[in-house]
Amino acid sequence: MAEIDTLEDHVITPSTRIRKSADQVSCELNGEVAILNLKSAQYFGLDPVGAHIWAALEGVQEVAA
Repeated sequence: MAEIDTLEDHVITPSTRIRKSADQVSCELNGEVAILNLKSAQYFGLDPVGAHIWAALEGVQEVAA
């Protein structure tokens, strides 16, 4: 499966398959999540809603799931 670096110019449908990148580490911090991209050294923060979605992304999931 090809990996998408960015979602720009890509259409996401209910059957789109998504997964966490292998090039990241993440940790939960007081109900939020911190993610570090190991290739780019970019840091991302997720609020509690994003953290819930992130936790649900174990393995490969379809958007509709």
